[in-house]
Amino acid sequence: ASTGFLALVLWAGSASAAEPTLRFGGFASFDYYQYLQTVEGAAPAGKEAASSVTMIRIAPTIRAKYRWIRAKAELEYRHDFVDPGRSGRLFVREALFGFRKSGFRLEAGALLPRWGKMDVASPTDNLVAWDLEELFFPEPLPVPAVRLGYARDVFSAEIVFAPAFRGSRFRRDDPSRWNTTWTLPQTQT
Repeated sequence: ASTGFLALVLWAGSASAAEPTLRFGGFASFDYYQYLQTVEGAAPAGKEAASSVTMIRIAPTIRAKYRWIRAKAELEYRHDFVDPGRSGRLFVREALFGFRKSGFRLEAGALLPRWGKMDVASPTDNLVAWDLEELFFPEPLPVPAVRLGYARDVFSAEIVFAPAFRGSRFRRDDPSRWNTTWTLPQTQT
């Protein structure tokens, strides 16, 4: 259960479309939860398994817009006080630079393509990597991509080009609370 949440939004500039707009936002949270299983003796020799998450998350966001040019950057810092393998991590949640004019949109950077939820697999399930270190609360990871879109009235279309594949993140180096493969035979290369 997350025990804290704070959202902050500030903006500068006027409502006029010709004026530049700069908005700051983001969130900070403190998460604490215990795992469903005991971890005593679960880790291999020389390693230590964590029994809970006690983590602080801080994620500032900045958005800038001037006429038809826009930019966005969101970083996140995470520190887990119990699990040393997950402390002091800084990563990009999203960073983009783009143009919007007359219904057309062109964006490039570390993108999070969001095409909604479906009862079956979404087209972005093949594009978006997931941070699976938080098994109960997985989060999408940005992918390097270029997005071209058009929207007018009820019609919209979007194409995303991702030149490189980015796999989902699941820590295997140090004991992860979800990695139960420690007891399986390891392949030697």
